[in-house]
Amino acid sequence: MKKTIIVLLILSGSYFVSFAQNTPAMGTAANVALVPASLPVLETYVPESVILKLKNKYADKLYDITAINDSTGQAVYVVRTEENGIYSTQTLSESEM
Repeated sequence: MKKTIIVLLILSGSYFVSFAQNTPAMGTAANVALVPASLPVLETYVPESVILKLKNKYADKLYDITAINDSTGQAVYVVRTEENGIYSTQTLSESEM
């Protein structure tokens, strides 16, 4: 039986996902791959236009985006960024991007 091991690595502010498959006969990991993780993480549905605006604004510092409604019912976005291991959270309307 094969087992798949998935590991998230954070190296110098960059995120990588490592995949390895173990088989009982081998006893060691085979087919190991280290690939960049896909960011930003989308916690909810976020329109592509908003994702592009935020990627342009924050570049590789963008960690995740969550869409919520404010007290007036307008869509706003909770945006987390990461720089040197420090996370910041901002709440932005589309006009503030």
